[in-house]
Amino acid sequence: MKVKICFFILLGLGGVGFQGHSAEKLKPETVVVKHLESLAPPEVRAKIQSRLMAGTVLANFRLGGSGQIQGEARLAFQGPKSLIAMLFGALDYPHEKIAYNGVDLTVANISPGVRSQLCQFLYVHPELFKAGLITGALSPGWALLDPSYRNARLQYSGLRKIDNRPVHELKFRPNKGTDFTISLFFEDGTFRHVRSVYSLTVSAMMGARPEDSAQLRETRNRLVEDFSDFQPEGRWMLPHQYKLQLSMEGQARTILFDWALVLSRFIFDIPLQDTDFNVAN
Repeated sequence: MKVKICFFILLGLGGVGFQGHSAEKLKPETVVVKHLESLAPPEVRAKIQSRLMAGTVLANFRLGGSGQIQGEARLAFQGPKSLIAMLFGALDYPHEKIAYNGVDLTVANISPGVRSQLCQFLYVHPELFKAGLITGALSPGWALLDPSYRNARLQYSGLRKIDNRPVHELKFRPNKGTDFTISLFFEDGTFRHVRSVYSLTVSAMMGARPEDSAQLRETRNRLVEDFSDFQPEGRWMLPHQYKLQLSMEGQARTILFDWALVLSRFIFDIPLQDTDFNVAN
């Protein structure tokens, strides 16, 4: 019981509050237009770019593990292609490497035949990359930069609060469907994209006997991306802090891990190779 209580306390930190009573109901298209205006002028947004970013990362293992480790962070993008690399150099935890080549997702094992929790989660859910969602506006392949939103459906869900700041919530439904509930949050006033939440609940399976089924429970998975410290880079206004948090509560154990990236170097329009977006061991 103590673990479960701590788990939900930790999840609640910086959580989303209740809907504001005086919120003006906006069209989702209005939120997107204002968000795009916050990123860059139209002529800049229209140009397909490659991007390289570098900085530091701090990994925290809160539940299902303990401790923290620092490392180097590298992000690379070319249109819809993306690479996320976090390099720690530890024997038992050398890295996190995830790459999407525009069609397929690859991840690097942390030891022969073994994937990290984050890599395994993303590997079995490549639709989050295919929909142009992971890393948000850091990527030139960000779904909302596409005039059709990658053919996704958007729904405005009102004004919420994150850390006592009002934010507008959009529900995002990829065109090919997904079992995830996906919410995108935009800061009121600036319309900067500050959070994405991907929630997935898997119903408990039936046990061999009725008494076994009573002991089984659903699995709840949640990936949260947070974006902050917006600063100009070239003619873009981009976040310089990017945080991933993965929580999984199920039959075997509960985990709560996060990775906080601080990006200090941005390079635009450098040619990248297809091999840069394949990290399979």
